[in-house]
Amino acid sequence: MKKSLCYFILFVMTLSTQSFAGKDDYICTILQVQALHSSGSFNLLDSSLVGKSFSINKDTGKVDGKTFSNKNFKEIRVLDHGSEKNSYKHIAISPPPNILFQYIYVREFVNGPGKPFWGTDDGDKVFSGTCK
Repeated sequence: MKKSLCYFILFVMTLSTQSFAGKDDYICTILQVQALHSSGSFNLLDSSLVGKSFSINKDTGKVDGKTFSNKNFKEIRVLDHGSEKNSYKHIAISPPPNILFQYIYVREFVNGPGKPFWGTDDGDKVFSGTCK
């Protein structure tokens, strides 16, 4: 009986943790990809990344997804957590010798579930779309 009660309590605790898990995450969908052209303008790419999703942890700035990630970056810094008046912003910097950076901006203050975002990858591309 005690063992069953312990399992039940553990199950309930897991459920309550799961109900709050992801509360501070965005789930973002890429709607457009652009790359810097040698002329200095951006060209719209017909990319296989359009329609793909990734997550952003708003507290840590960690980005996770097959399409867009910063798991190999040395430093991740949340510049603004976002609010009713400000956008969420973070920057991630890769380790040397080839320094790369990722910047993501999410318009947190926009009404409705879809928050517009744009971000850079670790190269010459700019992604945009919406986050929920």
